[in-house]
Amino acid sequence: MRNVASAIGVVIGSVAVANKMDAQQDMLINALGASTANLYSGSNALANVLPINKLNGRQQAVVRKAFWISIRNIWIVAVCFSAVGLLV
Repeated sequence: MRNVASAIGVVIGSVAVANKMDAQQDMLINALGASTANLYSGSNALANVLPINKLNGRQQAVVRKAFWISIRNIWIVAVCFSAVGLLV
C-alpha cells in the first residue's frame, strides 16, 4: 500500500508542477523567447532542469522563480498531509 501511495504522490506532484509551469508560460515567453520557454512548459519542464545552468543569469533567475512558484504549493500540501498522517 505504501508503494501505491508513493506512486500516486509522484504522479500528482508531477502534474501539479506541469500545470503551474503552463500557467507561467506568458512570463517565460517574455523573458526567454518562445522556443526556449517551450522547454519549460508542462511536462517538458521537469525533463529540462539541468539545462537551466546553460542560460544567462537573468534567464536563469526567471526560470528558477517559475520552478519555485510551481513547487512551493506542492510542498505546502505535502507538509499538511504529513502532519495529518502523523496525527492519525
